[in-house]
Amino acid sequence: MNTANQTQGIRGQLSNSLHAFVTFLIVVLAGVSCAPHSYEIRSAEVSPEQYKELSCAEIEAEMNSHLRNLEELGRSIDKAADKDETQTGVGLILFWPVLFWLEGSDTPEAQEYAQIRGEMLALEHTAILKDCEEAKVLAEEWREEEKQMRAAMEEKKKEQQKQHTFGEE
Repeated sequence: MNTANQTQGIRGQLSNSLHAFVTFLIVVLAGVSCAPHSYEIRSAEVSPEQYKELSCAEIEAEMNSHLRNLEELGRSIDKAADKDETQTGVGLILFWPVLFWLEGSDTPEAQEYAQIRGEMLALEHTAILKDCEEAKVLAEEWREEEKQMRAAMEEKKKEQQKQHTFGEE
């Protein structure tokens, strides 16, 4: 009888350990595999040297073009990130192998977004050096929009976490 109790105790410990390991593995896979939101993508390093010959009007035109591209790519990237978050939630609850098919953060769109962001920073640097007022204002507006978007997304995450916490109670 004593041996039977010990065997059940060991099975219970193994079962709990296995459950904890699988849960940990799923959480790690989910965290690593999700596509990032646009505000989470770091800028690529771009030298402002390539823009030094441009006039202020040309710098401003380049910035406007880059801003349109960033906006379009950002929408697409954020849509993919939201889709990945949904798939992660479904995968964690219903079918965890779906987590292996999430896009991840190294998509061509994310790389292009990082490159264009880096170019925007290089253009901003050049505009400051050349004292291009209109381009500097454009860059300031862009930075403020990014700051507001980042704050809104962080607030959304906090709200989701709060809802999740209340749902568990």
